[in-house]
Amino acid sequence: MMNSTLRMYLSLFVVKFKNEMSYRVGVLLASLMLMLYSVIGIFIWLAVYTFSHVSSIAGITLTTTLLYFVIDGALAPVLGPSEIVDSMYTDIKEGTITTSLIRPMNYFSQLIVGDIAMIMPNLVMVSIPVIVAVVILANLSIALPIAILFVTYVIFGYIIATLLGFIVGSLALYLTDIYGINVSLMWLTTIIGGGMLPLAFFPQNMQHILLMLPFAFLAYVPAGTLVGMLSASTAVSLLPIGVVWIAAFAVIAYFMWKRMSVRMNAVYI
Repeated sequence: MMNSTLRMYLSLFVVKFKNEMSYRVGVLLASLMLMLYSVIGIFIWLAVYTFSHVSSIAGITLTTTLLYFVIDGALAPVLGPSEIVDSMYTDIKEGTITTSLIRPMNYFSQLIVGDIAMIMPNLVMVSIPVIVAVVILANLSIALPIAILFVTYVIFGYIIATLLGFIVGSLALYLTDIYGINVSLMWLTTIIGGGMLPLAFFPQNMQHILLMLPFAFLAYVPAGTLVGMLSASTAVSLLPIGVVWIAAFAVIAYFMWKRMSVRMNAVYI
């Protein structure tokens, strides 16, 4: 039984992955567009450092700042707005969710497998090559614990983005349009999550508050950990905060889906 279930999910993954790879140029262009905010950030902070004639801001050098934005941009295809939102919106508004629900696969699992298959080309063609190139060209000395923390926070960020996507997508059953909510979450990540302004540049008290929010895990925490904006001790201290947010969003997503399932008179997860 377990083997047959795994085969079904694997088949779904392969189909979605092949579909994405059929449009490699489109995938590459989409990834580059997601990196645009980081490119803008690079130009802005390059100008700030240059024309203010300072070697560092809040103890952060220009080189570290530029590396931060490159890493953040490379992670954007993975930690950016979840495709699950669009998938759920289409399923609910067009009624195709009923077809998904009668499949011998959990609906949420279908979304996750499909989403991973869709971001995998971005990960392989953009994210990993860019990060590896930055580490090599910038001659970054990455200790193993830092590398593990970085990978952990990328996973945390993906899970948080996915759960937020599921929660926002669930609202499609109640709202006419959820585009504004999804865009608002993206801007929150950009403004207070470190997408445009590294949290290291905020006043100390504000930094503590912003690091407690989930948006930091979608940009500043993983990128800042890798380039050294976040000290190792601070990075480690954020682990339980990330776990709490993941648990909280998982509970919210679960109960929202239960209510949706009752409303649709369908099988719920």
